[in-house]
Amino acid sequence: MQVHLERSGQRYGPYSIEEINTYLGSG
Repeated sequence: MQVHLERSGQRYGPYSIEEINTYLGSG
């Protein structure tokens, strides 16, 4: 599964679930 993030009109990704969990886990 691939996840895309959007922030301030910019799109980031795709990221894997593992990358998302690492990103969220780092605060």
